[in-house]
Amino acid sequence: MKISTRELIASLPEYMVDLISSQILGEKASAKKLSESLCDLKILKQAINTLKPEDRDLLHDLYELGGQAEWSVCAGIYSNELDDFKMRLIRLGKLGFVFQGGLTGRDVVIMLPTLFAIVKDIAVFQNISEQSIEWKEEIQSDIHPHVLMINAIKAGRFKCRSGMELYKKDSDTLQSMIGLAVDVPRIYAELVALGCLEEKDGVVMVSSGHAMSLALDGHIHYGIWRFTESCKDLFGLHTKVFHLIKDGVILRKWLTRSMFLHIKQYSPEISDLDTILPSLLSLWIAIGVLEEDITKQWIRFRKDVYKTFTTGNVDSPSKEYEEEVIIQPTMEILVPMNFDPVDHLRFGEIADIEKADKVSIYRVTRESVIRGLRYGWTLESMEEFLERVSKHKIADNVHKTIKGWSNGIKKVKIVKGTFLIVNENRDKAQDLEEILPGVYRIPDKLDDDIIESLHKRGLMVDNPEVHSEKERGIEWKKTLPARTESKIEKKYAYPDGVYPYGMVIPLPYGEERVEMFEKAILEGRNLIIFYPKKGYGEIQMKEISPIYIYRQSGNFFLEAFCEDTGEGDVFDISKIKAIFKDEE
Repeated sequence: MKISTRELIASLPEYMVDLISSQILGEKASAKKLSESLCDLKILKQAINTLKPEDRDLLHDLYELGGQAEWSVCAGIYSNELDDFKMRLIRLGKLGFVFQGGLTGRDVVIMLPTLFAIVKDIAVFQNISEQSIEWKEEIQSDIHPHVLMINAIKAGRFKCRSGMELYKKDSDTLQSMIGLAVDVPRIYAELVALGCLEEKDGVVMVSSGHAMSLALDGHIHYGIWRFTESCKDLFGLHTKVFHLIKDGVILRKWLTRSMFLHIKQYSPEISDLDTILPSLLSLWIAIGVLEEDITKQWIRFRKDVYKTFTTGNVDSPSKEYEEEVIIQPTMEILVPMNFDPVDHLRFGEIADIEKADKVSIYRVTRESVIRGLRYGWTLESMEEFLERVSKHKIADNVHKTIKGWSNGIKKVKIVKGTFLIVNENRDKAQDLEEILPGVYRIPDKLDDDIIESLHKRGLMVDNPEVHSEKERGIEWKKTLPARTESKIEKKYAYPDGVYPYGMVIPLPYGEERVEMFEKAILEGRNLIIFYPKKGYGEIQMKEISPIYIYRQSGNFFLEAFCEDTGEGDVFDISKIKAIFKDEE
């Protein structure tokens, strides 16, 4: 919860208002007048324009951190330049742009709330027009490897352990089927995560509905899904990036810096961000979620991706798919890489993949025709599909062969995986126990083995589950960043008040603390100290003239003349909280 400038100034200790207003405005003023001056946008903009670039960058950092940042967060961000960071804070503190909460020097750092709108406008977007930027050619998500793997799994029988882990032999077989250029472990894991693959009795099965969702909308949704997945270990980063860019453009350096600050704020234990952040940006551009201009300075969301983010709707691909499918008399089918993924996916139901490459080779076989019939194809729908996608007229022998295989298949039905019902060709089920004429008992847990055996004998088992499954698809909206998600915000309490950064100097511990007062005695300087009333409790400010330091019971004490009371007093040096910085 952000505080207002009025609330911030109200947190100044009353006894400090005259000193602080003199430092910032050049004259003593009330808290009300000081607040009004620090809310004047015209004056603030002029002052910001005179700042050094590194000081403006620091204000941008504080803006991205929500206007308030614990010292531990700041120390983590500026660990390699902490002294320089403090000097920049002091320069901004003199202008009333940055405050510190408390007197320890290790409390929260606060940016003047009025600066929020100004800092955002001048630092992040710089009022650039998208029309003046030349963007690189659009990239779309590549789901070609996923379609190839789905089709390979349809054609084979791949076994897996619990948790969907493939056995090494099956993993090697899958790799050989779809080629070394495909990252099999990654693509397989993604298909499992998307629900396109599932396990049944130790065998990897394709979820037809999920696979079709991927083919239909994966050119956008898959990229968004990978974008979200890449951020899952980085709290709220995907939402942060979405709200930073939205439908505009942003400088790459500001986007990277904002991501860096966000991660440091919520996941300070993560290191090596100099490597992680460029890798993430490169990934998001490679999968077609973000676009960069030809100079690589500007970043934006791809237009159709942003629309899908905000509406959930997917437009047609911006690029036309190739239609160069060649069906040869040998029953081979040559399918180019940039082929419509929906039709490519359907090839896997009626043909076996033999080689995956820029042009993949499929072959129609008796087994693939049986598989197609089980997926709900008919002889007529197979022929119509092949005629539609083929570049050339299909040879007569292809139609005749598919027709022969299709007509040679007799359908049987398994009820609940327990009974086999055979209307014709009962002799082909003679090795099963016949319960009634044409009804056979299936031994427990042998459904798949019996089905495979029956297929070899020319009987096709009608499986209604395959057809009904097509109705289910991927719930893509669940993978989108929550548009209402916001970072964890804190509203800090300031029991010791707030002070423009650098105007109050926290005291070091030990001998160094004593030496500061010894030096003041030698120089004959007055000091303004912050000291608890009666040695404890509420802090008060006193202007003193140090006279003498002595030690008693292991503690150092300061004899001084108090300018406020006009009397001598003794102060326990260990209890002095801080001193007001003397500009002289």
